[in-house]
Amino acid sequence: MKKTVTTIIAVFIIAALSINAQGFKLGVTGGLNLLQSPDILTKDISEGGVGFGSGYQFGVKGKFSLPIIPLKVVGFVSYSKFSSDGSLNNQNIENEWSIVTVGFGGEWSLVPGPISPYLALDILYNRFGEKTQKNTTNNTEMKDDGVSRSGVGIGGGIDVTILPKIDLDLSARYNLNNLVGKEDGEENINSLSVTLNVFFNIL
Repeated sequence: MKKTVTTIIAVFIIAALSINAQGFKLGVTGGLNLLQSPDILTKDISEGGVGFGSGYQFGVKGKFSLPIIPLKVVGFVSYSKFSSDGSLNNQNIENEWSIVTVGFGGEWSLVPGPISPYLALDILYNRFGEKTQKNTTNNTEMKDDGVSRSGVGIGGGIDVTILPKIDLDLSARYNLNNLVGKEDGEENINSLSVTLNVFFNIL
């Protein structure tokens, strides 16, 4: 995983330096990752589910422009943390889970200018972390091993220039997180991520 993240960052730095006068932006991201499926993850603990409605998401993102065409190539690394607690059959339950995502894709600007909406498509590599369930009533714990899957993210957003060197980027993406690599019987893990990104113009 560390090698993958390092490779993504290196590719963006080299690509940005190779595109003369095309502007490279690096920023921090924060927002929410809202799970949409499967039901076992989203249903309340009292209904036999895990209770992961939404989780906090944060990370880093880089983007640089291609010459002539209104396309920005982007790459990002994000971390989403999910937790829940509730009761089932008079037992108190606490759950924890995380997803590390490495993404690479493009953003097509629809309207140029200081306020610029865009459409986005990303290829995703997801590392689903170990899922932990604690029964605090009888002090027991169960863990499911983490797995890696690949998928795509589709969405859009809007870029807003607020200062010559600082941009804001509000985006929403629907993520099909485990399109590739699923085992037989494995359900789709889909989510909606909504993030606010603060970018600084590096080049």
